[in-house]
Amino acid sequence: MEGGSAGAAPYVSVESQSGAVYAQRSFDYEQCREFAVVVRAHDGGSPSRSSTATVRVFVLDRNDNAPRVLWPAVLGSG
Repeated sequence: MEGGSAGAAPYVSVESQSGAVYAQRSFDYEQCREFAVVVRAHDGGSPSRSSTATVRVFVLDRNDNAPRVLWPAVLGSG
C-alpha cells in the first residue's frame, strides 16, 4: 500500500494473490468514519505492468454502548 490516508496502513491488509482487503482491527465509528488507501499491484512479467486503485472504506455505526435511562430519573430504593 502506498499513499492514502495518513496512518491507514495498520488498519487494512491486502492479500497478494486475490487482492482481497482485510481489516486488521475493529473500527470505531466515533473516531474514524471513513478513510482511503491507495493499493498498487504489479505483475512479474517482462516488462512488468502495474496499476493503482483507491479503496475507500466507510465505517458503519453500531450501537456498542449500553443504553441509559435519562428521563424519568430512577429513584433509589429505600
